[in-house]
Amino acid sequence: MGSEAYFIDYDGGKWTDVSSKIVDGWSKNNYYVFPRTGTTVQVFAKLPDESESDSDTAKGKKLYDLAWKDGRFTRK
Repeated sequence: MGSEAYFIDYDGGKWTDVSSKIVDGWSKNNYYVFPRTGTTVQVFAKLPDESESDSDTAKGKKLYDLAWKDGRFTRK
């Protein structure tokens, strides 16, 4: 099984998934490429075969970019 990307927040002794609150169009069906520098995340369709989800071979067609602005990621 491959890894999944999501955003969590720790508040009041509890972890909460906030992915859909801070990322426009968040979907577990997408493959997110986080930058080593900068604030732009590339979003690709995730291929059905997740056996290689930790490599670029799990990426399908590029869908859009996300940019960090005002406390959330929005589509560029």
